[in-house]
Amino acid sequence: MSHIITQCKSRLHPLRCLAWSGTGVGAPVLRTMYVATVRSIIDYASPVLSCLGDGRLEKIEKVQNQAMRIILNCPKNAMIDAMRMELNLESLKNIREETNLIAALRHVRAGGQKLEKCINDGVLGNKTFWRQGKRGYLKELIEKICKYNLLNCCSPRNNYRKPPPWDDKFVDVTIPPLVKKKCMYSVVDLKKTVENNVSNIDNKRTAHVYCDGSIIEDGKAGCGVLVIDSGKDMNIESEYSYRIADNVSSTQAELCAILCGLREVRNGMGDLCFFVDSQSALESLNSKNPVYEEVVNLCKGLIEELEENGRNTKFRWIPSHIGFINNERADELAKKGTEKENIDMDCITTLKQIKTIIRKIQSEEETPEHSRSRARKSHVVDRLPVEKDGEDDTKVTEALVRLTTQQEEVNKTIKSLAETVASVVKENVEMKKRTLDIY
Repeated sequence: MSHIITQCKSRLHPLRCLAWSGTGVGAPVLRTMYVATVRSIIDYASPVLSCLGDGRLEKIEKVQNQAMRIILNCPKNAMIDAMRMELNLESLKNIREETNLIAALRHVRAGGQKLEKCINDGVLGNKTFWRQGKRGYLKELIEKICKYNLLNCCSPRNNYRKPPPWDDKFVDVTIPPLVKKKCMYSVVDLKKTVENNVSNIDNKRTAHVYCDGSIIEDGKAGCGVLVIDSGKDMNIESEYSYRIADNVSSTQAELCAILCGLREVRNGMGDLCFFVDSQSALESLNSKNPVYEEVVNLCKGLIEELEENGRNTKFRWIPSHIGFINNERADELAKKGTEKENIDMDCITTLKQIKTIIRKIQSEEETPEHSRSRARKSHVVDRLPVEKDGEDDTKVTEALVRLTTQQEEVNKTIKSLAETVASVVKENVEMKKRTLDIY
């Protein structure tokens, strides 16, 4: 702890020398410098610091408070919450929690079976696990997983290892361009175009898979898959409806539909052609940095498995809601999935969404504390521009007086304008009445 604090304080010296020394050294530049040179030490030490108590970690919080005063040129009595809001910085306690959780979940999803077993044993209250000795890091990790309700995210997800960029295989995705905007076409023309494109694909050799996702107003989501396999002698149709995790995006729902479709046809025979009405979902399959990387990687893993078995897999985009019967059937299956009570698929929460969940809960917890601290220090200003670190508060008082006077003048001006508008409206009404009386 003392070594970390010494390293952080030594790196505050160049920050203090540059602060407000001239043009080009404002708060954004100083904030970036602080995050890159000072807070990075604390971020790397987060797993070790998690074993310490909150009392010992307050010393590190004081280092960040000192850095914020230097960056904003504030006195020592400035509100810490206000400085954090001004610089958009989280408390080091919250950052430590988020860093540890994301690192652990990333390790588990990459195949960390031992850590997964420890988490499950700890959550389920396995007494043998807790009697094995002091496990400070695991104990806090399990407590935070339960606190943020992330147990469903603690399971291996990604069996497909993304290859390097020079060896990455592209998925066969075709998005037919439209000469005009979709709204400028008639539904009949679009339907005929789609039917012609689908009929050009040999049904006897290629199974058609229609995928669609659906989200309703209360956040429930589902996906539907329709598989049409036209063999030599018979036409086999299979329908599947799934309820997926709540509060997902439409692109996530479409990608989950593709994933479910790939899982359903992985044990079959022959080539495959997937028809999807979401361009963003299809584009993400070949994106270098997809937003929903985990679901995309799962899809790519299944596509690669199908290709290794000699089954050619294609993806085609078709416009939505044009009356094309098979796509409408997939849409109905997706809507049926949203009506299910139990979630069938809960493995699509990305690490970015987990970060959002953690930060949302943290902000909700900090709001009452922020209100209490503001009530205790009602005389403190959020942004206090003075000459040095808390040496002169006279200018602050003068600035407050000027702001109060200006606010009173603005209120008077607004009041007089409102009275003028009211009198003009009243005169117009009276003039209309006189005109009507004359006629």
